Amino acid sequence: MSLFKLPFIAGATLGLHAATTAPNPPPKAAEKRIEPTRLEFMLTSPLFRNTQKAVYWAAAWAEIGIIGGGLDSSSNSPWSERVVSALAFGGAPHSVRITPSLVLGSGFVVSGALLRLYCYSTLGKYFTFETGITRNHRLVTTGPYGLCRHPSYTGAVLAYFGILFYFGSPGSWFVECVFKGSMLGKVLGISYALMMSLIVAGLLSRIEKEDEGLKREFGQDWVEYAAKKTKARGRPKNAGSCDSGTPTFIALENANLEPRMHFPQATFKIDVLIVGGGIGGLACAYALGRSGHLVRVLEKTAGRQRGAGVRVPPNLTKILVEWGLGNELKKCQTCRKTTFISLESGDVLGVLEWKEDVLHEAGGQFLLIRYDDLYQTLHRLALSVGAVVTLDTTVTSVESTPTPSVHLANGTTLTADLIVCADGARSVTRDVVTETKNNATDSGHTWYTVIVPIERMVRDPELAKWAQVPQWPIWMGDNRCAFGFPIGDEYSFSLYWPDTDVPLDAPEGWNVYCPTSILNLSPYDDRVRRLFNMMPTAQRVKYVVRDRVEDWVDHSGRILLVGEAAHPLLPHSTQSASMAVEDAEVLGVLMSHLQSLEQLPQLTEGFQELRRKRCEFINDGELSNASLTTMAAGEMRDMRDAGLRQSLKTGIENWDDGALRDQWEQIEEGFAYHAREASEDWWRKWGSLGDAAKSGEGFVIKIATSSSKIDTGIQ
Repeated sequence: MSLFKLPFIAGATLGLHAATTAPNPPPKAAEKRIEPTRLEFMLTSPLFRNTQKAVYWAAAWAEIGIIGGGLDSSSNSPWSERVVSALAFGGAPHSVRITPSLVLGSGFVVSGALLRLYCYSTLGKYFTFETGITRNHRLVTTGPYGLCRHPSYTGAVLAYFGILFYFGSPGSWFVECVFKGSMLGKVLGISYALMMSLIVAGLLSRIEKEDEGLKREFGQDWVEYAAKKTKARGRPKNAGSCDSGTPTFIALENANLEPRMHFPQATFKIDVLIVGGGIGGLACAYALGRSGHLVRVLEKTAGRQRGAGVRVPPNLTKILVEWGLGNELKKCQTCRKTTFISLESGDVLGVLEWKEDVLHEAGGQFLLIRYDDLYQTLHRLALSVGAVVTLDTTVTSVESTPTPSVHLANGTTLTADLIVCADGARSVTRDVVTETKNNATDSGHTWYTVIVPIERMVRDPELAKWAQVPQWPIWMGDNRCAFGFPIGDEYSFSLYWPDTDVPLDAPEGWNVYCPTSILNLSPYDDRVRRLFNMMPTAQRVKYVVRDRVEDWVDHSGRILLVGEAAHPLLPHSTQSASMAVEDAEVLGVLMSHLQSLEQLPQLTEGFQELRRKRCEFINDGELSNASLTTMAAGEMRDMRDAGLRQSLKTGIENWDDGALRDQWEQIEEGFAYHAREASEDWWRKWGSLGDAAKSGEGFVIKIATSSSKIDTGIQ
């Protein structure tokens, strides 16, 4: 035994202590984390951390005691003999010595510890043992991260391997006294080796998730960085700030969800809570996550499924294409024509055809898709940028002071920098923003929808022609109408019907169902009756008219209404999904310019300025179209029918440039609108005013609003 062994004992012990001690506290609960693997819990468990530290510190002091007692043995001191005997555990203390393998093990530990400390210093506050994304997180590719993909994990594995090599070497106290001294020592030695091996396995198991998370968070920057590095297991791996954390959900394997455009990220990143996980909420989650913000969605259901068809006009199609969904949209049914039919007689009254040149000028196709397919696609998009989507979570209220907060039914309170309220027409959050009661008026009408398998439709010769034809027929009647369109291998068919014909009232909501036999359709076109009754049950959606919302942003500028929480639409409107996704695109573009927390009110007010007139225009158009298709018998209806019959005479094949121009002028404001371009134009015009916010002056744009009402035109 020799004092020359003491530096190696100190190196191994202090090195492992440095390598296994976190330099920073864990990320805050509100910050996104990756779900731990089954083995990874050992990395963050206080029990395992403290156990391993207790073992190597106990071993170090025991070995020092053995060395000290051995050196004092020449004096025949009873104290020295008792110390050595107690620490020998029945083994051979005289065999504790310096060996080459022990020196090598100590060197491994010190080397690994120094590499870990270099990583701590390089990442600074971003290095945490629990993976997460902190505010204003950035990708680090300098220092050790410029040399290899996972330097801190390399250092940790080196340190753990070194301590096992050190403890397991001949001449170590662990081998000569504990392991060789008794059966219990052998069990303890094997147990400790197993624990170290599991910790190393836990480290390696998290690498895959971290790579995926960093790719989601930093996008093209990560791709370019990883491309410069060596590939592992046939795919590039990440080296930049890999220990600092990743978002919660795994990355998408679907190449169709890779964004086609490059979207800029905000220089100042914030925490965002989105109340509501429908089309609008998920679209906002993607747009804000894409802009670099930390997003969590709270959805009260187990996952919104409506089982109905959705029309995707060009103004929505162009957004989805820019979001990287072009290949997905190619699978959707196109819509080229609307046929107007008398609900009473079944006669064709007229047609509205979409000329290809006009749609091309609008910038996108008119498509037909399942609601559930659009929902799932947006859900995957939201996860692809690291958004956390929490289902079965009911929000009871929100408040803006002292910090924007969301209160849940289970008693939990969550805080964020920005709260986006996307909880639909029956919003529980709207009253906080508007500071007025959310008034609702019964329209006297209800929607009934069935989804019919195409294979069932084609058995009826008269219905077969509608089964897979790229058009959207509308049956127009007195105070009622019906329409349908194909969605893949199914057909979405909806009736808008007065409640006076139905014996039972229905609550408002999308999850209400009734037997199809509830409606007496015998007085009308028999094809409508046969198609509707092909299914035993229909979705029943009560139409409730709500007051127009004047203020979409609360007084703090940090609670915002979007989607139907801000601008309720007639259910099953052509533009219902479009308006929600447009809101998301506008919000995402504006928030990509965020440079400080004080700038938030300017951007949220700008969002309302951009969207309010647009949504009012669309809402008025939808109500006008509904009124047109539900006219009561009389002079106005006769004039409508005469105009429609004229379209049967001319036909789209006979259109001249004047006819094309007329159709373009009719749809330009609706279909040709480009949400991203409108947002960027606003920023170029007004964004410089945000310099006042950066200088601390707290500049906020105030929007003048006026109150108005609209007659729905539907009785």
